[in-house]
Amino acid sequence: MDFIQQLRIFVAVVDNGSFSRAAEALRMARPGVTKAVNALEDEVGARLLHRTTRRSSLTTEGERFYDRATRLLTEISDAKNLFGGSSFTPRGRLRVDIPVALSRPLIINRIPEFKQLYPDVDIILGVSDQPVDLIADGVDCVLRIGELAPTSMIARKIASITMVVCGSPGYLSANGTPETVEDLRGHQAVNYFSGRGHRPMAWALPGDTGLPQFALRSSIMINDTDAFVACA
Repeated sequence: MDFIQQLRIFVAVVDNGSFSRAAEALRMARPGVTKAVNALEDEVGARLLHRTTRRSSLTTEGERFYDRATRLLTEISDAKNLFGGSSFTPRGRLRVDIPVALSRPLIINRIPEFKQLYPDVDIILGVSDQPVDLIADGVDCVLRIGELAPTSMIARKIASITMVVCGSPGYLSANGTPETVEDLRGHQAVNYFSGRGHRPMAWALPGDTGLPQFALRSSIMINDTDAFVACA
């Protein structure tokens, strides 16, 4: 096995978080992945990965080497595609997790178009509104709505979504229609929660002082956006 292939396997192990998931992504046998990384470590004269039964992590030397390896592989790919003559096509498994609210209207109906462009990419699609551990769950890409909690992961804002406050005609008829943000405080709400804490997400509506956050009394709390709308 040549040095460049060893680099690709090493980077796959790091990106996937384990030898077994890298083997799945590369469509290789796990012993072949282990052998390639061992040979690479012998070649460069340093231990690059800490191994456990379930996960692997970079050593200090491995962190430095990973940065160089990814840059080198990118330069090789750019060189191959410099004149548009590369026959390379993306292949392998792509695991993505998307929110319930966006799955049917925006994502799922575009999958046939994606598969036509990239027939060799196998999609593993998770649909959930709950937090995802990209490393532990082996997720390549996650799409979420709302403010992003502090993270060391690479993140990018790709769109803005307008949020509105809604009440059913029956509820408003029985309880009155709020005219101001302060009027809402006397009402009960369908509150949304995410994660294991079952803490309702704060309401944030524009006011004289920006976006003040406040809590409304829960009629029901729910953690799925489709059911969230239905419960209203």
